[in-house]
Amino acid sequence: MWSDPGLWLALALVLGAEFVNGWTDAPNAIATVVSTRVMRPIPAVIMATILNMAGAFFGTAVAITIARGILDPSAPITLAVVAAAMVAVICWSTLAWRYGIPTSESHALISGLAGAGLAAAGPRVLLWAGWQKVLLGLVFSTVLGFGLGYLFIVAVLWLCRRWTPQRVGKVFGKLQMLSAAFMAFSHGTNDGQKFIGVFVLALVLGGAYPQHLEVLDPGSTSFEAGMLVSPEQIDEAKQKLAPTDTPPDVRQHVPWWVIIVCAVTMGVGTSSGGWRIIRTMGLRLVKMEPYHGFAAETAAASAIQVATVFGIPLSTTHTINTAIMGVGSTKRFSAVRWGVAGEIVFAWMLTFPACAVMAFVVHFLLDVVGVT
Repeated sequence: MWSDPGLWLALALVLGAEFVNGWTDAPNAIATVVSTRVMRPIPAVIMATILNMAGAFFGTAVAITIARGILDPSAPITLAVVAAAMVAVICWSTLAWRYGIPTSESHALISGLAGAGLAAAGPRVLLWAGWQKVLLGLVFSTVLGFGLGYLFIVAVLWLCRRWTPQRVGKVFGKLQMLSAAFMAFSHGTNDGQKFIGVFVLALVLGGAYPQHLEVLDPGSTSFEAGMLVSPEQIDEAKQKLAPTDTPPDVRQHVPWWVIIVCAVTMGVGTSSGGWRIIRTMGLRLVKMEPYHGFAAETAAASAIQVATVFGIPLSTTHTINTAIMGVGSTKRFSAVRWGVAGEIVFAWMLTFPACAVMAFVVHFLLDVVGVT
C-alpha cells in the first residue's frame, strides 16, 4: 500500500495543512505577549515553536476524536475525502492570513471533512457523537473563553488594587511570559492533535495501517491487552462470543512516529508565524497591558486544557480571541474595537460553509477525473 501515489499525496496534503496550522495559529499563542512588548517577535516565535511541538506529544484524545469521531471509518470514503478536505483547509487558511483575519483551522478541518464526506457517501457518513463534541467545543471556545477572560482580569485587578503601576508592569511582564508559554503548549495539545488524527485516518483509508485498534480490555476474547488489531478481527471475535460473554474494549491507536512527523511539521510552520495575525489580535482588537495579556492567555489556555482532557476539538483562535474580548470589556465596553471583532466573527461564520462547499467541489472534481 505504501507504493500508492494517492496515499502519498493525501499524507503530503495533511502535512501541508499541519504546516499552515502552525503558520497561521502561532500568533494565537504569542500575539498578546508581543503586542504588550514583553517579548520580542523572534524569541516569542521560537518559544511558541518549541512548546507547540511539545504539546503535541501529550495525549491523543483529540486525535482519536478526529480520526474516528467525525466521519464513519466503515463508510465508503476514500483518500480523496482526506485530500479534498486538506485542500479546503490550506486554501481557506491562506486566504484568511492574506487579509490578517485570525480564522479557525479547527473548524476549517472539520467542515472540510464533512463536505468531502458528504460528496463521497452522503449524510450517513457523519457521526453524531463526534459532532456533539464539535458543538461543545464551540461553547468552550466562545462562552468559556470570554467568561474566563472576564473573571481572570477581575481577579487580577482586585489582587493588585493597592499596587503601583510600576509594580504591576514589572510583575506581570514576567508572568505573561509564563502565560504565553502555557498558551503555546495548550495549542499543541489540542490543535496539534487534530491533524495527527487526519494523518492516521489517511493511513487507515490507504490500507497502510490496518491494525490500528489497541485492545484495552480483551473481555472474553483471546486478545491480550495492548495488542493492535483490525476492525475485521474485532468483528470476527465478537461473532464467536456467547450472549453472556464480555466484548473487547478497544481504542484508536496513534503511532509515535506519526506524532513526531506532525509535531515537527507544525513546529516548522510555527517558526514562520505571521505578523498580520499578531497585529489584528494584539493591536487592533484591544489595547493591552501585560496584566491584560496574562489574564487573556491564562484564561484561554485553561479552557483549551479542559477541552483537551475530554477529547473536545475546539478552536484556539476563537478561545484566545474571545478571552481578549472578555478582558477588554472590563475596561469599558467601547475598549473592544467591535468593528474588528465583527470582521473576525464574520470570518468564523463563513468558515464552516465555505470549507464544506470547497471540499465538496474538490472531491467532485477528483471523482470526475477518476481520482479516488
